[in-house]
Amino acid sequence: MYNLKYFYKAFKDILTSFKIIIMLQRELHTFSGEAGDEGSNALMSDYIRIQEKSIWMYSAFFNRKIKNRIIRLTYHWNCE
Repeated sequence: MYNLKYFYKAFKDILTSFKIIIMLQRELHTFSGEAGDEGSNALMSDYIRIQEKSIWMYSAFFNRKIKNRIIRLTYHWNCE
C-alpha cells in the first residue's frame, strides 16, 4: 500500500512552487510591459499560460485519484 501522506505533501509542494513561479513571472510580465519589450512580454505571457495549465492538470489528476480511492474504499467497506 502506498503511503499517501507523502503523495499529498509532494503534490502540495509542487503547487506551491508553481504559485511562486507564476507570481515571479507576472512581475516580469509587468516590467516587460512597462518597458515596452513586446518579445519578453509575449514570452512571459506564454510561460504563465503554460504554468496555469499545468496547475489545472495536476489538480484534475489529484482530484480524480482521490475520488477513485474513496470509491474503492467505500466499495470495500460495503462488501464486508
